[in-house]
Amino acid sequence: MNVLAIDTATATLGLSLKSGSESRTVLLQAGLKHSEKLMPTVRTLLQEAGLAREELELIACSIGPGSFTGIRIGLATAKGLAMGIQAGGTSCRLIGVSTLDGLAHRFRRFEGAVVAVNPSLRKKHYAAVYRRGVLTGDYLETTLADLAAALRRRSQIPMLLTGAAAPDLYTLLLPEQGAEKLVLDASGQSSDPAGLLECGVAKLEEPPTDPVPLYLRKSEAEITFYGE
Repeated sequence: MNVLAIDTATATLGLSLKSGSESRTVLLQAGLKHSEKLMPTVRTLLQEAGLAREELELIACSIGPGSFTGIRIGLATAKGLAMGIQAGGTSCRLIGVSTLDGLAHRFRRFEGAVVAVNPSLRKKHYAAVYRRGVLTGDYLETTLADLAAALRRRSQIPMLLTGAAAPDLYTLLLPEQGAEKLVLDASGQSSDPAGLLECGVAKLEEPPTDPVPLYLRKSEAEITFYGE
């Protein structure tokens, strides 16, 4: 199966392409230039794999949480690609996946809790907790201090921390939890497009839906005009 994963929810542009047993993954520090770098990088990935765009059978796209503009760019591009392929008479499924799900996916066999955490704005962070690859509770936007306090109540459960803010959370938890119950993914990656891709494939059995952004807060414009 030919699958493309797109993640533009953070400052990192994450792309992964899988065709049969071969896979290619790209992580670029795009900053605010996702719109400039996304399609050229997609074209390069397809060319390297020897695939035409029309051969894509599934596109997995991040729905966030993360940058409002970045999420919209990624979803708009993914929808455009899928619709273009479908207009040519070929089937192409579009599936939305949370960036946090993608981050946690490769640790799904960890015996304990996996915490995916990325920076948000205004000194807050996006976070989610998983057990054996399954989300437990809700996607959160919270402070690191409040997140750490909530996690301390799981003191008997080993925890693996991943995401761009994982090192900071590790520093907060270490004095009480102890190194024997904490595992740090020190990569500092805010995106794992390969994990995103695999999550998309796992959702193929679910009924088709139109992916929509996962927003956990108001936009900056709404906060400016209406307050938090």
